Amino acid sequence: MALATINQISPIFVSFAVPERYLAQIHAVMKAGRSAVEIVASANDGSAVRTQGELSFVDNSVDVATGTIRLRAQFDNADAALWPGQFVNIRLLVDTLKQVVVIPTGAVQRGPTGTFVYVVKDDGSVAMRPIAVQKQDEIQTVVKSGLEADERVVTTGFVRLTEGSKVAVGSANVTPTPAERAPPPRNGQKRQRQQGSNAPPPSVPQ
Repeated sequence: MALATINQISPIFVSFAVPERYLAQIHAVMKAGRSAVEIVASANDGSAVRTQGELSFVDNSVDVATGTIRLRAQFDNADAALWPGQFVNIRLLVDTLKQVVVIPTGAVQRGPTGTFVYVVKDDGSVAMRPIAVQKQDEIQTVVKSGLEADERVVTTGFVRLTEGSKVAVGSANVTPTPAERAPPPRNGQKRQRQQGSNAPPPSVPQ
């Protein structure tokens, strides 16, 4: 009967898997040298464990059942921030884009002709602008072309937007614009109380 289990704490290894579509990028990084790889581990509660990791292993085959490839990273873990058996989220940095235009992903819309955004002009009106997307995740989108760095885009309220619509910048404690107020009740109808949101939209249609 085993009375104790001995685990190595420092250094410690973390195994994870990535979609096979990133395999070419990972190979390119490996050829450039392991020092070019930045690996960040974060716990389930979102707290970042920032320690310089090293990509130490890439599996020689793709898992056909999941379409992923298994990797392993090594962390010095001198402060014992990582623990054996712990579940962590791994971010593997394989490329850094510089001097690019980045917008919130919520601003990107899709139509029959492709992706587009609503650009806010100087007079407060909006214009539909086709864009080309270079990279995208749940939070940010890198725009390849179609948008300049100093331009503003609409991130919410698209249902009421049309070409030339007027918008106003939202804030936490503002009185709704006339178009946002509910219409007067008809005879025999009662107005329903509306609850506000604590998260103000960057722009709302007028």
